[in-house]
Amino acid sequence: MRFSPPIEGYNGPKCDDPRFSEPETLIPPWTPEGLRLPSVFCGDDVAWSSPDSSPLASPHNSSLHSSFVVQGERAELDLSLDRMGRLKTFKLPRWGNPDGAEFRYVDFGGIVEAEGTFCGYTIPTRLRIGWYFGTERFASEGEFFRATIEDAIYR
Repeated sequence: MRFSPPIEGYNGPKCDDPRFSEPETLIPPWTPEGLRLPSVFCGDDVAWSSPDSSPLASPHNSSLHSSFVVQGERAELDLSLDRMGRLKTFKLPRWGNPDGAEFRYVDFGGIVEAEGTFCGYTIPTRLRIGWYFGTERFASEGEFFRATIEDAIYR
């Protein structure tokens, strides 16, 4: 995996919220990182729908909505796919305080610029990720992570 230089002013993840004081709760089982292994979406507890009015839908993209429970809380995920079924964007409410205010759920998501297939799984290989996804704030102050994945080995 190759990472682009850090976004200016970003000092890495911080979590001062007492709900996430134990190391194992800092990264719950479902996070956007789950996109690296698509099989996490194959469980019986994952409900899928195709909303017609999703803000991620366009004449060139279709949208999917997923809903499931993680650590006792409902998780919601919106995906946009191109006409070939390739993932283009993802969006979900994520717990955090990107602006230093109180912790709360904030729109989080990313843009998939390329994909690749490794060991039979097709995954995003070039991504731009950050807070305030779907708003003008994403480009100006929300985006903090870019990655290019050159190889993936599943164990």
